[in-house]
Amino acid sequence: MKLSETNGIDIYEYDKSAGKSFQPLVQFGDWRVAAASENGSGGPITAMSRHMETDEVFVLLKGSCTIFAGGNGDNSADITPVEMEPLRLYNIRRGTWHARTIAPGSLVLVIENRLTGDFNSETEELEIPVGLHFSDII
Repeated sequence: MKLSETNGIDIYEYDKSAGKSFQPLVQFGDWRVAAASENGSGGPITAMSRHMETDEVFVLLKGSCTIFAGGNGDNSADITPVEMEPLRLYNIRRGTWHARTIAPGSLVLVIENRLTGDFNSETEELEIPVGLHFSDII
């Protein structure tokens, strides 16, 4: 949500009350910056996705988030959990199977090509879900 403009500087803020787990904040040219918060039920990961035309960058701003990486083969394999650390950049390379769990009250910055979407991404259902349900760790 745009808050204000000051002498050529646009100021945006993530709107917690919007009820969306993914909010594009700034889009310009070929890129966008978005904020992601708690997603879904907080349950285990049941699917992985990958973007076939672009990388995607995550930055943990507050709280906790786990990225699950499944390589860049035809199917996700050897899924590895990566606990994000605040203010580190995590670049998910083009074609890498991935998913994430974002804990309640957490916020992740997402930088990606603004045309990233279902039409240039693939999704794969997992035979065995990965990750814990947040109610198991809270």
